[in-house]
Amino acid sequence: MISAFQHFSFSAFFAMNHQPSTLNHQPSTALGYVRVSTDRQELSLEAQTSAIHRAAEYQQLGPATIFAEPDTSGRLPFLEREQGRALINRVRQLAGPDTPHLTPGTFVCTVIVNKVDRLGRDSVDVNQTVRLLDSLGARVVFLDINVDTRTPMGRAFMQIAAVFAELEVARIRERIQAALDEKRGQGLLTGTVPYGFNAVATGAVTAKGVKIRRLVDNPEEQKWILHMARLRSAGWGYHRIANELNRLGVPTKRGAGEIMKLRTAPSTLNPQPSTLRFTTGKWQCGNVQGVLTNATVQAWLKAETLKTEMRQAA
Repeated sequence: MISAFQHFSFSAFFAMNHQPSTLNHQPSTALGYVRVSTDRQELSLEAQTSAIHRAAEYQQLGPATIFAEPDTSGRLPFLEREQGRALINRVRQLAGPDTPHLTPGTFVCTVIVNKVDRLGRDSVDVNQTVRLLDSLGARVVFLDINVDTRTPMGRAFMQIAAVFAELEVARIRERIQAALDEKRGQGLLTGTVPYGFNAVATGAVTAKGVKIRRLVDNPEEQKWILHMARLRSAGWGYHRIANELNRLGVPTKRGAGEIMKLRTAPSTLNPQPSTLRFTTGKWQCGNVQGVLTNATVQAWLKAETLKTEMRQAA
């Protein structure tokens, strides 16, 4: 099966998808959706918008209304995005009450997207979004694979592209995790300094000039990590452990507890100024959970458990 997939001819599949369609490609309203997750992507919002306008003009659809989503992850479900919801609502407005009565091969608007992964990087969500648009009478066109999702072959090809978009995200995660695991294995700092450790400079810098630091043990904090782990093993909840640490006066990474007050200015929703009261440096259930589930701390606890077992065996 794998060898058959490897020898699958996408050009042949693409050709099958472009057999004469029964769709009536009458002029309709053009809507464009563009998205970037960072401002460093090659396919910028401007580049995507320009391509959509050219496609709308080529298909004689008139100027396209663009729904732009900057700094938005493709893993976020389409309906949870502000412009994603706005686009769906616009399609509903265009469809009106006549959607169930559309004749076969007609559509109320054309939604143009540059690439399948701009719509999303979750194959299930992409498929559900396209099905929703289709049910509302919209024709969805992806410029990268040049398919119309209202044709059976077009939908199939879109689903294949969506799977590969999701696979790309999984591979990126895998590479990032491998790099983090390698750094942790070398005792280098990844992210913030975890409880139980201090960070010291190595004298080296990254290619971007960022100082590389390595982790060293903080025996005082590690003593309390072992105490938390024992209480957790005894069935204590995170909230109860936090209360116990506060009772014993155990400092957090930020030091001793401190009550802080923040006076807010009047606003339209709250015309009267108010004072917010919160604490810093106090243990809470989330702090305890964060310590005990931290990857570096978990690796250290496993090593300590192994040392204890070896001492007992000797």
